[in-house]
Amino acid sequence: MPTFLWFYLAGLTAAVAVGFVFYYVLGASCAPLFEKLFGDRAAPLWGRSFRMLVVTCALVGGLSAQWYGCHGYEDYQQVERDPRLMFQKSTEQVAGAIRSASGFVMLAAAMSAITYACLWRRRHRQTNASGDAEASTNAKR
Repeated sequence: MPTFLWFYLAGLTAAVAVGFVFYYVLGASCAPLFEKLFGDRAAPLWGRSFRMLVVTCALVGGLSAQWYGCHGYEDYQQVERDPRLMFQKSTEQVAGAIRSASGFVMLAAAMSAITYACLWRRRHRQTNASGDAEASTNAKR
């Protein structure tokens, strides 16, 4: 197998490893949030889906690194001749994986905060409405 392919596959492997680090680090800490948002029954499904999406985003970030320059595919020969450039490109794959997974986590955190606020407000209104109805019923008696 050519050295070029070894560097490319090593970069993708490192990108997937970044995804699994996010998977295990964030997995345990997100479980209470998903239980609060979706209840005990749906929380495992949402937690697993979130973690798998983090791994997928890391892989996509690793795949999005360009191994060629402005001249398209003819630049592969230049990259293939220089091991330092191949190492740089595989490092760009890992950086892309970190950037992509971090962006997804930030987006998911923002969406979770908005969802939590909306659900909390709705639940708070329902408890106030039921409390007001009981108070008016007790006042009539």
